[in-house]
Amino acid sequence: MRLAGKVKLNDKLVKQNISISLADCFAKTMTDSQGKNIPGVDVATHCKIAGLVACELLSRYPVELKDRLFSEGSELVVALHDIGKINPMFQEKIRRNMGCKRNSHPDLINIDPDLEKNSSWHWGISQAALYGLGRFIPEIAGRHHGVSPEKVPLPDDQITGGPPWQNLRNELISFEMDIFGKKWPVIKNDLSAALLSGLTTVSDWIASGSIFDNPDFADSKLTEQVKMAVNYAGFIKPKIKKGLSFTDVFSFSPRPLQTSLIKIVKTPGVYVLEAQMGQGKTEAALFAAYNMMEKGQGTGIYFALPTQLTSEKIHDRVDSFLNKILEKQDRHNTLLLHGNAWLCETDMGEDAKPGYSWYQSRKRGILAPFAVGTIDQALMAVMNVKHGFVRTFGLAGKIVILDEVHTYDAYTGTIMDHLINSLVELDCTVIILSATLTSSRKLKLFNKNDEHPIVDESYPQITAVTKNGDFLKVNPGSEERDFVKIELLSEDKNAYFLTRERAIRGEYILWIENSVDEAQNVYKKLAPWAHENNIKIGLMHSRFSRMERKKLDDQWVEIFGKPGRIDSDGIGKILIGTQVLEQSLDIDADMLITRLAPTDMILQRIGRLWRHRDVDAFRGDESKREAYILSPLRSEIDDDPITAFAISSYIYSPYVLARSFEVWSQEVKICLPDDMRHLIEETYAPRQDVGKLEAVKKELIKEKEKLQRFAFLGMAKAGITRSDLRAATRYSEIQTCDVLLLDERSDLVTGNITFYDGEEIVLKHKNNLTLSDRKNISAILANRIISVPEYKAPVPSNTRDLSWLSPYLYVGDGNESPIRIAILEKSGTIAGFKGNSSNEKYNLSYSKSLGYTAIKKE
Repeated sequence: MRLAGKVKLNDKLVKQNISISLADCFAKTMTDSQGKNIPGVDVATHCKIAGLVACELLSRYPVELKDRLFSEGSELVVALHDIGKINPMFQEKIRRNMGCKRNSHPDLINIDPDLEKNSSWHWGISQAALYGLGRFIPEIAGRHHGVSPEKVPLPDDQITGGPPWQNLRNELISFEMDIFGKKWPVIKNDLSAALLSGLTTVSDWIASGSIFDNPDFADSKLTEQVKMAVNYAGFIKPKIKKGLSFTDVFSFSPRPLQTSLIKIVKTPGVYVLEAQMGQGKTEAALFAAYNMMEKGQGTGIYFALPTQLTSEKIHDRVDSFLNKILEKQDRHNTLLLHGNAWLCETDMGEDAKPGYSWYQSRKRGILAPFAVGTIDQALMAVMNVKHGFVRTFGLAGKIVILDEVHTYDAYTGTIMDHLINSLVELDCTVIILSATLTSSRKLKLFNKNDEHPIVDESYPQITAVTKNGDFLKVNPGSEERDFVKIELLSEDKNAYFLTRERAIRGEYILWIENSVDEAQNVYKKLAPWAHENNIKIGLMHSRFSRMERKKLDDQWVEIFGKPGRIDSDGIGKILIGTQVLEQSLDIDADMLITRLAPTDMILQRIGRLWRHRDVDAFRGDESKREAYILSPLRSEIDDDPITAFAISSYIYSPYVLARSFEVWSQEVKICLPDDMRHLIEETYAPRQDVGKLEAVKKELIKEKEKLQRFAFLGMAKAGITRSDLRAATRYSEIQTCDVLLLDERSDLVTGNITFYDGEEIVLKHKNNLTLSDRKNISAILANRIISVPEYKAPVPSNTRDLSWLSPYLYVGDGNESPIRIAILEKSGTIAGFKGNSSNEKYNLSYSKSLGYTAIKKE
């Protein structure tokens, strides 16, 4: 804890004796029916309620798990989080907010509320007030708003009110001890402190809900209010059906691979399932999770995928699974995260309401008993980012499924290794699903380092280390053998010819590029021809609005899925896209064209070929399982790898691309799963290189070391807490931001908002809004958000200019808002929010067919 030097104030500002009591120290204001601010609960009552909420939350854990994770006395720490509000500056500020005459209270004469910032606000004083209780307890109180104070005063400093106000704060400690006991918890390490910090913040959020604006102070009534509030917040213990079989849940018999995983997952630990694409890894992991929850060894499930795009489509499968395993009367059946139901129908207090940063579904979902989200949100549980510890609390005791874990990303890998170790300490069961891990990368997941491991060629394979340290390995074997024709193409024109030829033959073609710009260019070249020949063509990437993406996902998964293939009209189909097509979409193509990428990603893309064998009878007679890889010539790579790989060299390491080229240039046909292991190992095996390849390898090693340093910096508990909106969980030079496009007919003065498809909403004044109104409008706006690179985004707006939006979306706390607003004109051109140019270097546009487009100005 860093203590500030004593702040020099005029002695007359701080009285040596004060008459103000605990009951006179307000924690909050509330709004009456006329919109006027009136006194809310006092600090002692609010802190008591927060402590009772913590007790209720902990009571919903399995007893053994609660005792392992939370030390006795944890509730007392929660109940003192707002002790710092007992200071003269905060009390003067809250009175002014209620319309009281300035400095009218005899103990607050000459007090300037603006000076509170010199003590790092009330949470800095909370940390100061508990000075002397070791390192962790004061820090927990000091960071309950998501970040640690930059400087902390001494408890008796004049800036905090001097000894008389510290004595009053000590009275609060005695008051809360009479309720929650006099024992302080034993906090062993940073992870335990993070867990208790998460409990503290979540309890504070719930205790700040409107249900406690007028609390019933009778103990029995208050206890009921607390239970009701925790229920409203969505923390309801799931009721799991007992004795279900795999077939009961999924309506088909398990494969040997699935049976093997289900048998081996019996206790918390780390389990790695390696198997080729389309082998039912998801179902295996979900049923293993069901078994753990049925035995009371899990508080919920967090299913994490690489990106928000991939996590959207897995919802349907997870929802179907939950509907099978939950008792019908369980409220979770109506609060599933699908459709944002859990988010929309729960109330977690003020800081998690629309307009606040934690309301975003990708953040708050991690607290839900069952959630599908991104690996990024899980990684931030072990990073020094705002509210990182809330994520820690959200994951504790759960079955955490990490899907599509690859070898490629060194930066994400460094943080993920730390996450996995932490999850084991938090009594989680971690199930890692992958088709493409090297042996050395797999060992790091188990906290073991060996750059030259003995490679076990067995594939598929299950490897595990339980929390007790038991090492387990199972080789389920595979009876299936799939052969895929491989051919490298050095000229794009050959790929266009093949696409047209196969589409005319009635085949389903998948074309995957490494960047959105490249995918859009391919679509623009093929679309006119496809339309002329009555061939359906589509484009999928990350720069569509969430609403449009959902429509595209549903449409093309239907066309390229089992139903669409069986009911095919005999006319070819073409789907073009980016990495979103290689992950989690259940699509089945006859032919693949892909830009050269790391071997991990190429194998994932090949996994979209002939995925459903029960539709083979509906394929064309000439259809073959084949993949064409667009790649530069070997001579071009040898001459200058960076230039040869063009845009792809900005997305993937040129060295890894060159190594991947070497592997794939030797193949004319591969056998899956037999060749999976050697293709991956050969790509990443350490070796000596020469010439230009040695130069890009040195650059990769340098970059890898930089990424690892960057990762360790992001995980360090010391230093400045980073924003969770811009936290880098994987290394990229390209920051992204959210963009909201409004139709030019929108009128912000009247609050009438029109979107490009003609839909209209009315933004009411916040005093006329119910919480339900705010949630509904927030959901509508969030579905219109587009994520784009910052340098291709409209110019940022000042936060003050977006006050009309703040009741619904988080517009930031600083000068520049994290969300960009722009106007979509009838022509499809994107104009600036205030009629100015939207971007100095790029012409921006949006259309339903291409999505968000940025073309460099000449």
